[in-house]
Amino acid sequence: MTERADGASEERRLQAKLDAGTITEAEYARLTALRFGRDPEAFTFADAADFYDLTEDELRAEMAWLGGEG
Repeated sequence: MTERADGASEERRLQAKLDAGTITEAEYARLTALRFGRDPEAFTFADAADFYDLTEDELRAEMAWLGGEG
């Protein structure tokens, strides 16, 4: 399997966790990095919040809403 195929598979797995409301902050950061061509090993939740121009609390609320909790 190619690196891109591996990344796409991981992206789908993380998206499923987001949809189910079971994704962690670290996984959400990784999903964001994979989607937008950032380094998933170095991209943090704070980086994801900054990327979306949100506070970390706002991003947590968005994650909850996307996961059906909000």
